[in-house]
Amino acid sequence: MAMAQFDEHDKTELELYVENTGELYEHKKKIIGIMLSRIESGRYELRGAVPLWRAWLDRGARMYQKEIERHSFPPALRGELAQDLAEKYEAAIRAHEYTRENMRL
Repeated sequence: MAMAQFDEHDKTELELYVENTGELYEHKKKIIGIMLSRIESGRYELRGAVPLWRAWLDRGARMYQKEIERHSFPPALRGELAQDLAEKYEAAIRAHEYTRENMRL
């Protein structure tokens, strides 16, 4: 599969925006909770987590576009970032950085 062509700066910009937008935090907690449950039960698959992050990024990209009034983030960029976030948060959950107690799930 060929690598998508887009500006890495845009990818970083979207990630920073969604990670620091309060309205998106509860949705993020739900995604982490789902991942945590699936990991604990042994039913976790990375491919199942990517669409959860993609929906979160899609919402964040719409909010960003409305707030900042800039071009939209390409689907390939959002897809790649969703994959990155799924991997990042899986590793963090497995390292016990996120637990039911510290996430108040």
